[in-house]
Amino acid sequence: MKTTLKNWKAGLALGAAGWIVTLTAALSAPPNQPPPPRPPFGQPPALPQGTVQIGPQKVPVIFIPGYAASTPRPGSILQFVLHRGVPPQAMQLSISYDLLVRSLNKAGYREGKSFFGAVYDWRMAAAPNDGTFDGTLNDVTAPKITHGRYAYAIDYLGFWLDQAVQANPGLKYVDVVTHSTGGILARAYVQSPAYGAQYKDARGITRTLPKIRYLILGACPNEGTDHSWRPWNGDFQDVLTRFIPTTEIEGRFAALAFAYVSAGGTIRGPDHDITKDGIMGVTVTSGTAPNATTFFRQYVPMRQSLMPTYDFLAINNGITLTNVNDDATLRSDVLLDLNAASSQGNNPWATTVGTTSGTGGVIATYATGAREKTSFDDFIVPGQVNKNAFIATVTSITELGPGEGVYLPLIYLITQLDPATIPVADSEFPRTGDEENKETLAGDGNAPFVSYLSTFAGDPHITLAQWGNGDVPSDVTGDVVWTYFTDYPVYHDVFFYNPGVRKFVVDTLTGTTSKLDPSLLPQERRRLQDYLNGVEALLPKNALPKAN
Repeated sequence: MKTTLKNWKAGLALGAAGWIVTLTAALSAPPNQPPPPRPPFGQPPALPQGTVQIGPQKVPVIFIPGYAASTPRPGSILQFVLHRGVPPQAMQLSISYDLLVRSLNKAGYREGKSFFGAVYDWRMAAAPNDGTFDGTLNDVTAPKITHGRYAYAIDYLGFWLDQAVQANPGLKYVDVVTHSTGGILARAYVQSPAYGAQYKDARGITRTLPKIRYLILGACPNEGTDHSWRPWNGDFQDVLTRFIPTTEIEGRFAALAFAYVSAGGTIRGPDHDITKDGIMGVTVTSGTAPNATTFFRQYVPMRQSLMPTYDFLAINNGITLTNVNDDATLRSDVLLDLNAASSQGNNPWATTVGTTSGTGGVIATYATGAREKTSFDDFIVPGQVNKNAFIATVTSITELGPGEGVYLPLIYLITQLDPATIPVADSEFPRTGDEENKETLAGDGNAPFVSYLSTFAGDPHITLAQWGNGDVPSDVTGDVVWTYFTDYPVYHDVFFYNPGVRKFVVDTLTGTTSKLDPSLLPQERRRLQDYLNGVEALLPKNALPKAN
């Protein structure tokens, strides 16, 4: 019988006693050895033995995926959930990038030689904080990001840069394409002493990390996203919207890990270990209990790396927006550092991207006119999506008064079949409720337009490519106007499913003009439908405890 999402959730709703035993048993066994890297989606059949494939020499492409879009390989989900800083070989690209990889493959790129899917543990903080906001991440050096210890997400990029160097002797430049959080990691490399610097590889040979020819920042939240606020404060109700599948992945993984630690387990990581004693907190009744907020902040510090740096928060039902940049427990040190030397139309770091001959450069591409998805037909019928309403994006958050509002406890994601919010007044720990404020034509559903645009407008070293569904309405003016038109969905999580975006990327990197390819193979349709349906297809069916 085919496993349904309801059955899968039922498997999670067994209660702590049943599945903690399963988790403990999994950890008592030797760690799974990751299988060898699989071919990219869309890999053509192997050539007959003796056939020589001839094609133009390509600048290798490193693709850095978005938040929660590096997924555990089949059979290793528990090892991933209960260990942090896992090796890159233990992960693979999310199925949300199937068609991008297929397009690059069709253009002649090959995995391990000219294409590298730079997966990373998205739970780790983006990069180390050097204590000074000056536009340079001084503690990101070539030796540190290539030493094979993954305490930060940037360390994974170091691994993949080394892989490109090893596969291409004498390599001077790579092209880097990113999605969402991946763009922050690319900027962290560019804006650091590691950029183009020397290091010693695993054999002790001195190598040089490549610089970047083209840097394509796909929907990169340069100034963070409001969606970091709730989980960082122990509220997971955004999972219930089912709009962003990666939010559900984040929540359910964290809930499993929280239950394990609450039962006395230890989650180990290269930056710190997480223990029950380390997450205990004082309850509203002056007792003590494991605090899910404390746990989450230790388990997924990347969320703080993505905290908004713009004014987004209204305090105590107010109307004046402020930021959290003066609060070290909330603010994003990495974003404040990366943007510190930038001003409107002047981003000094962008001048370091491109070749000495003048080719390449920085391209920021994102959607300002994305419309909602109402059915799967939006992906296969040209222009169908253009009939839908423009997508609404959270642009600010209003903190409510004492005892007001609702929230979703983390543990409910695995102990309730259909999780539902509860009043803030019923929280075991002190808590402030909030409301999210949304606007249309203000973002792509994940982050507001101001975070994608940042200080880029008017900078001669950064090209803007703004996308929208269909023609621009007559009442849309100013910076929101898009100049790249598409008849297919282009909102955040499916940005690289869009055939126009994929063509734009391939044409930019190859210097050619390719055909628009909106086709979906039967397998690709099934996988896209699974992805849009949520975590059921993203998590291996045999990885979690099943209901009796």
